[in-house]
Amino acid sequence: MVFPVVGRDTAHEQLPSVANDCRAGRLDRVTITIYGRQGCGQCEQTKKQLARKGLDYNEIDIDADEAARDLVEDSATRLRPPTVLPMVVVKHDGSTKTEVWHGFRYDNIKALTSKNS
Repeated sequence: MVFPVVGRDTAHEQLPSVANDCRAGRLDRVTITIYGRQGCGQCEQTKKQLARKGLDYNEIDIDADEAARDLVEDSATRLRPPTVLPMVVVKHDGSTKTEVWHGFRYDNIKALTSKNS
């Protein structure tokens, strides 16, 4: 499955509308998946901030899952500058919106929760 990549400069612009949908009850559930690897500092920081904000997430180790590694590498090659890990995929049940970002992005994590608190 290929997810559209939200560029580093535009990701924050799309997330608040999804948070508004959550607050308005238009979304049943948000599923967050982190693609990373052991020893990745930005992966650990992303997981720490998601947990701090009370957001559950699924974690996929790309060293143990070749298909996941290929997905991350394919997505990351489109970024300038290329930032690979973590790759975070946010799917919204009840909506067609899916966000994807690479690297530690506190602004995106905050946008997921700021309008929903």
